[in-house]
Amino acid sequence: MFITSHRIRKPVTYILGISYQLDESYNSPEGVKECLDFSKQSALTLDTFTVELTIFISNLKQKEKKLNVNEF
Repeated sequence: MFITSHRIRKPVTYILGISYQLDESYNSPEGVKECLDFSKQSALTLDTFTVELTIFISNLKQKEKKLNVNEF
């Protein structure tokens, strides 16, 4: 559970931090671009993790079905 929490929480806190930074750097195009790049990377990290988590849960369900079938 720690790994799941960490892999979700970290990108979320980055995105929150970026949003606060954007408030302060709205007059600087370079600062805004940097914030957007960090935000994009955090979103991609979350996306990758959700795909991995979906595959993991799907595999667990498949194993559960096999166990249930083998009980009979």
